[in-house]
Amino acid sequence: MAINRQKYVDLYFDYVCPWCYLMHAELKRQQFIHEINFKPFPLQPQTPQVGKLITEIFGGEVDLEDIHARVWQLFDESKLPYTKTRNKIYNTRAAQELTLWAATKNKALQLADEIYAAYFERNENISEILILKSIVSKADLDHDEAEEILDKGYHSAELESLWLNAQKNGIHGVPALVANHKVLSGFQPKHLPSFFKFSDAK
Repeated sequence: MAINRQKYVDLYFDYVCPWCYLMHAELKRQQFIHEINFKPFPLQPQTPQVGKLITEIFGGEVDLEDIHARVWQLFDESKLPYTKTRNKIYNTRAAQELTLWAATKNKALQLADEIYAAYFERNENISEILILKSIVSKADLDHDEAEEILDKGYHSAELESLWLNAQKNGIHGVPALVANHKVLSGFQPKHLPSFFKFSDAK
């Protein structure tokens, strides 16, 4: 009989974060993805459902062309599919609530895979309920149940509690891995083996 290994590592992430997309893929490549608990984090919680242009969010504060070039290079190196037409950030609250629901069915990984694909590969608005229902179906989850989960806010309070606890614990950006009071912030693939080894030291 298979034994479910207890998970001691929390992954804080948001679906519109390219570094989280890279970390998700790297955790899978290094076979650590099944060791983690998915902990949604809000990068832009006030984003409207129609989305907001990335240029509006960052304005002239950063060189977006340089950042895009760097991210696309890393996507290529990681063999990650993506579209260069992605120019908006969407509100991810509903997607995050559905991730908590999927976790209760041991489907958080499958759902995360599909949400990342929808946003980074197909440039879809992952805040729209019809798109989310389609994504849920791709993850072999019941789309009608998903709609009810969102309508009745079954995981709304849990999500807000996660957000608050993350901030209290010093998490202000993503991706971030947390284990045994140690934090690995940002996309640092070379440090994953040592971090997960540390997480096993009870």
